[in-house]
Parts: sequence; structure tokens; C-alpha cells
Amino acid sequence: MASVLAFRAVYVALPALFAMAVLIRGPMRDAASSPPALLEAQEIARGPGLGPALFSAGRAECGILRQGQHGLLRAGATAAAVGRGRISLVALFDPLGPPGAVPGLLSVLAQEAAKEGRLPGLYKCGPHTAALARRAGWTVLRIAEEQVLDPRGAAGFAGPAYASLRRKLRRAEREGVTVEEAGAILPLPEMTAIARDWDMARGPERGFSMGRFDPDYVAGQRVFLARRDGRPIAFASFHEARAEWTLDLMRWSGGVPDGTMQSLVAGAVAAAAREGVPRLSLAALPCRRTAARIEAGLARLPLPPAIVTRLLGALGGAEGLRQFKVAFAPRPVPLYLAAPGRTALVLAALDIAAEIHRPRRLPGADPCRRGRRQCGQRRGSV
Repeated sequence: MASVLAFRAVYVALPALFAMAVLIRGPMRDAASSPPALLEAQEIARGPGLGPALFSAGRAECGILRQGQHGLLRAGATAAAVGRGRISLVALFDPLGPPGAVPGLLSVLAQEAAKEGRLPGLYKCGPHTAALARRAGWTVLRIAEEQVLDPRGAAGFAGPAYASLRRKLRRAEREGVTVEEAGAILPLPEMTAIARDWDMARGPERGFSMGRFDPDYVAGQRVFLARRDGRPIAFASFHEARAEWTLDLMRWSGGVPDGTMQSLVAGAVAAAAREGVPRLSLAALPCRRTAARIEAGLARLPLPPAIVTRLLGALGGAEGLRQFKVAFAPRPVPLYLAAPGRTALVLAALDIAAEIHRPRRLPGADPCRRGRRQCGQRRGSV
């Protein structure tokens, strides 16, 4: 065991840490020059070390950087994915580097936002980052709850907590649905057709902090396929980091048997358990308490009914997804929105909501477009 740990430290951990250092600090420069704090998506694509740095991140969801839309904000020993709204500059999730460096990150984020005439904000950050933001004088609001489980304890889904899930899995099995992890070469024509069917029936896709289907993008993820009679009918993709997988895309064709998507996630849980991954996230659900407060506040505002209906629609519509995720008996972890003041918080929230529900067109290039293996991510490297 000691020799195995030593091997992993030398051949996996050290290269990943070096790549993160290069990504955060940039290549060596003349001492008189200072590297830019904010790297655009195109600069990230040209720079070294993106894949290994993402693989070492505490939040696998930072893999959204591979979508080619967001930049990277560097602040001393840490960095964060940042997205632009119409009026805001938003750091997504938690920093890639040490959590203790959050105060410095907030300062640099505020400076960069001021340069662009935007409001700074944090979106979907965890409790520790939120606490440090509150300590720095920012206004913090609990907006969502990430649904997290330990695959090592959940695999098999025994016990009463998983009764409804087991029923779904049996239904899919009776209908001849099988699940497998995709190999290094994905069936992209079939997956593209499935994504197109999904988009026609349920789209358009949301964006900003949520992944959108792109062949290059999914090539760097863990992908699980559902088949019936040998034909792909659905797939699910996961961001992969060393200590966490996070559910990203779920796409299916019309008429898939009941329980198909549950079977896909169950297959991913089993695979993560085999690899010893300690944490698998089913992504976030809206915080009901906050949604109710916002709904009550909207009712008091003199807004046109059409706008109120649209805003309420953005808050709701998650009950089916909630039932889907709760069937896996996850543990909820609070996620927060933060900004320097209440007014900035409200404006940033509206700006982010607009970016999620009406996302801009994606750039044509994926910073990690050559796929998982050439991005420093390889199977079994936990």
C-alpha cells in the first residue's frame, strides 16, 4: 500500500500540482512585469496545465472552463472560474487553489469588475467561501443545495431510503435498458442525435454555470450510455476531478423507458465507487425557502404580469428534478450567492438568471478539445 501511495504521489499528484501552479501563476516572466489577473478563454486554451489543474480542483464543476466560455481569475496562490453577465463579473463555485486565499480573490475580483464597469459577485460558492465573503463585508444569500453522496456507501442502493430508486431501476431493466460507460471513442453521431431530440422536446439548453452539449466538451468528461436493443437512447456526463464527480448533462430521446436516467446515474455511482471516489454530486436544486421569499417579494412589486410569470417560471419547474435526485438519498450542501451589498446582490442575481435562461452562443473552440486523455485526465487516476 505504501508503495502504491508513493507511486501516486510522484506520478499523479506532483504533476497535477505543478500544472495548477503554472495555470495560476503563469509562465515565468521578467520581474518587472506582472501577469494579468484575468485570463480570457482563448488565453486558457493556449496556456499549459488546464486539464491537470481541473482534475485537482476541489469542485469538479470547475470543468465548465472547458466549455470555452469563461475566463480564469488569478489572485496570488489561488484562481477561480469567472463568467461575465451583462452587468456583472462572477466567480463561479469555489477557488481552484487554497480556500484561505478567498479574501485576496474577492479583492482582485472587485478590482477587475471595476475596470470593466461591472458588479462583482460569487455564484454557487460553498459554505466556507461564503463565510469568508460575509466576513469581508459582502452580502450573502443561500440560493441552492448541492445534492451530494458518497458512492462508496451508496453503491448497491440497499435499505429503505432507496426503495423508490430500486423500483425505477427494475422497470428499466425489464424494458431491456442496459448501461455502460463510454470508451475513449464516443459514439458522437448517436449522442448528437439524442441531444438534438432532447433540445427539440425540452430545450433550449441553459447555460452560464450549466454545461451545454458539444462533442469536444463531452469528450473530456465521464460519459455513461443507456442502450436498448443495442441502440443508444440516452446518456449522462460527469465532470471529473480526483476527489469528486459532478453530474453535468442528461440527455435522452423521446419514449425512453421509465427508469432509464436513474439507471445511468446508478451506473456512474457504481463506477465512482469502484475507483474509490469519495464524493459524487448530483448538482444543485433551488433552495425552497429562498425561492418562497423571492416569490413573495415579486408579488409586492409593481411589475407587469408577464414578467412576474417568467421570473416565477425560472424559480420553479424543479419538482421533477428534485424527485429524481432525492431518490438517491443525497446529503444537501448549501450553496450561496454573494455580492458587495444588497443592491449588487439583487442585480447580480437577475443578471445571472438572464445568462442561465438566455445564454449566449458558445465559442467555437474548446480549451481542452483533444479530449480526456490529452487533457491530463485518465481513467482510474484517483
